[in-house]
Amino acid sequence: MIPHEQLIAYFENLAAQHKLIAHDKDTAKKRAFLYGDVEMLLEDIAGTHSPGYIMLLETGSGTLDGPDEVNLYDNTEVAFIICKSVREGNRAEQRTTEEACKNLGLQIMKRIQRDRTLEVPEWLMNFDLNRVRYARVFGFGNNHFGFRFEFTITDSAQLTYNPADWSDEPET
Repeated sequence: MIPHEQLIAYFENLAAQHKLIAHDKDTAKKRAFLYGDVEMLLEDIAGTHSPGYIMLLETGSGTLDGPDEVNLYDNTEVAFIICKSVREGNRAEQRTTEEACKNLGLQIMKRIQRDRTLEVPEWLMNFDLNRVRYARVFGFGNNHFGFRFEFTITDSAQLTYNPADWSDEPET
């Protein structure tokens, strides 16, 4: 299973390292990375007045599957948005921003692919660039436009049952 904190830290580092995003968690005007569920992100982005690009990381979904109950896989759904606020009604700026956000997202996907080959972090080993989906997003927050990228990372899942965790199980 992919540790949630590692996933967030990895994407926050991507946002900090890319020169066009240049996230700095310690400087309010350069804070360009937000994470959480969709509802929380929509609330947070509405209060953001960053003039530059922002990365939004959606967290918290996945599936378990496998050929049987012993050999399970944890499929973590990863989705992020690269967006930027534009002046309302300026269609030329919207199109330019959307194209720039798509290109920036593709650069991030290529960086993830590179990190996968370096095996850093280890859970990226199952990342498949051929399975990335993306879609245009527009008109949310403070008139933000951009692109959403999503993919699945599969890892083995070791589920254990410990009777000591349950009050209705006899003590041993």
